[in-house]
Amino acid sequence: KACPELAALGDELLDAISDASLIALHILVVRSRGSTEMDVCRREHVQLLDSAVFETLLDWTSEDLQMLTGSKWAMVAQACRQDITDEFAELEEVLGEFLQTHAISNDSFLWAHRVLISRSLQFFMDDGSVLYLLGPGQDMFNHSVDVPHGFDDVSLCKCENTGHRSLVIR
Repeated sequence: KACPELAALGDELLDAISDASLIALHILVVRSRGSTEMDVCRREHVQLLDSAVFETLLDWTSEDLQMLTGSKWAMVAQACRQDITDEFAELEEVLGEFLQTHAISNDSFLWAHRVLISRSLQFFMDDGSVLYLLGPGQDMFNHSVDVPHGFDDVSLCKCENTGHRSLVIR
């Protein structure tokens, strides 16, 4: 929500958009800025994500998903893809000019959600919210057999002095 382009939309509108979709929109705004993005780390990270080859169940065709017949994943993949498409259609009605300004299409919105599915870490917080973490380097954790895992290996800590959260990897 701190992204100036998103913040300009207003809190009422932003509060109605899911956290995952806000992150997806932010990724796409950074991508649309291209070389004009002032935050070099963000720019290079989004460029890396843009050039990465990855696959999620959202990429599978109906024929591919038939292999999963009888499992919940066959239905989940189709329902998730439809939810993202439906959400984009709703956003398009309200944010049409914003989406056009930043070259955000249904395909790019789906791509950004695929990035989150493939590359983000999600922490389920005590208040019931979900904290998404998508940082350079961290986004490859689930793509290596050597990464630490479990409650003792990867955790989210909060600094008592500043209140800032940090990802701790042991």
